[in-house]
Amino acid sequence: MDIFFDVVPHRYLGSYLKIAITTGVVAAVSMGWFFLTMLFYRKDKKPYVDQAGEFFTDMATPVQANELELGQHDNESRQYNALGNLCLVYGDFILLLMLIPNERAGRLIILCCGAIITGIGWILKILAKRTLLRMQGSSLRTDFSR
Repeated sequence: MDIFFDVVPHRYLGSYLKIAITTGVVAAVSMGWFFLTMLFYRKDKKPYVDQAGEFFTDMATPVQANELELGQHDNESRQYNALGNLCLVYGDFILLLMLIPNERAGRLIILCCGAIITGIGWILKILAKRTLLRMQGSSLRTDFSR
């Protein structure tokens, strides 16, 4: 027992004991609550079980994307545009942080971070325009082929 008191001084023994007792009581009450709730468990009804099985079957089924259907929604261009706008706003805000008094090296680092994020925003905006033009071009081709 002397080894324990060498590691834990007598003045801390009471607070450590309170923590250990609290942890033990919480664990015992939680496990007791868990096992007592098992007494009130009832099995699910058949329609719900069938509905849940059908849901998981649908979730496991791969989606077959139709190219013509995807061209009508043009989701890619909108995502590029939204992310580009976000990057531009965030990058410009970081560039505004250069107005905070700082050393020259600190301002240079802030400039680099803001420029990189703003540059990514511009690249995403350009990709959005290209994707939109490509989709419009492919939709024109599909219209003529009908």
